[in-house]
Amino acid sequence: MASGGLRRNGVLKAMQKNFIGAVQYALPAMAALAFVLEAMPPAIAQPARTEPSIQLARIKDVASIEGIRDNQLIGYGIIVGLHGTGDSQQTVFPAQTLISALERMGVTVPQTGANSAMNMQVKNMAAAFVVATLPPFSRPGYKMDVTVSSAGDARSLEGGILLMTPLYGPDGQIYAQAQGALVLGGYMVAAQGNARQVNHPTTARIPNGALVERDVPFELKQLHTVDVLLHDADFHTAERMAAAIDTVLGTARAHVVDSRRVEVATSPNEDLPALLDKVESTQVQVYPRARVVVNERTGTVVIGGTVRLQPVSILHGGALDQRDFGD
Repeated sequence: MASGGLRRNGVLKAMQKNFIGAVQYALPAMAALAFVLEAMPPAIAQPARTEPSIQLARIKDVASIEGIRDNQLIGYGIIVGLHGTGDSQQTVFPAQTLISALERMGVTVPQTGANSAMNMQVKNMAAAFVVATLPPFSRPGYKMDVTVSSAGDARSLEGGILLMTPLYGPDGQIYAQAQGALVLGGYMVAAQGNARQVNHPTTARIPNGALVERDVPFELKQLHTVDVLLHDADFHTAERMAAAIDTVLGTARAHVVDSRRVEVATSPNEDLPALLDKVESTQVQVYPRARVVVNERTGTVVIGGTVRLQPVSILHGGALDQRDFGD
């Protein structure tokens, strides 16, 4: 019995010694294999891509309701309070705007003589265009942001204040009034012949700088049908959207008109806000297009998850590079 136990112990020790030796012998090969895998292109080192999972999104995130939209507004005004960086005398319309504003306030500017309008040198003001976006269902008193941009040869709008400027719609009606201090996203500094500029000092914003004076006439009750418009036209997504709306409403009330429009029928005396709430909160399967976005200024390339790369040859100068990215 003792000799048998010793024999087994000897065999176990021999097996353990052989295993340790094999592992030590394989370690360099394993390290070399890991280095080769790291150096391989991603398409060879990584397994084949799998099909993307189903993507769900709310209808309000991929579509909009026809008739419920923003409206663009534009106006022309003057900016005062600049530190000598306003329009030069060569730009005549800012001085004309200032004269008209002064006359409306009861100040008469002589047309002849040393103090006439022709001899005005006002470097602390600038003419500017003002733009804003009027959201749907905006009522008088609603505040919104505006963007101001110089219309002349002003060097900077820093420290300026926009005087009351009417904002017009496409129909020529005044829908808002803008006024307030400018907030710049850039600056320009010049001293001793050296100058430095960051971003655009001739464009600024006024947070909550416009006050709505007139609303756009639109009533939900005048809608006989609710038309849902996809942001990206696609027949497959439109069919899935119509089916999802029918499931939520419990009746077949939605049908596809084309690749962008899905029409939902309404009932007499129906609560349209409640109907729109159900429609917009409905989740639908979306099938985004394969898209690559390139920003030349920053050198940034963004590739969507649905993009598939096929075998390609790249020739740059005298170098030829061929890549096979797999399936």
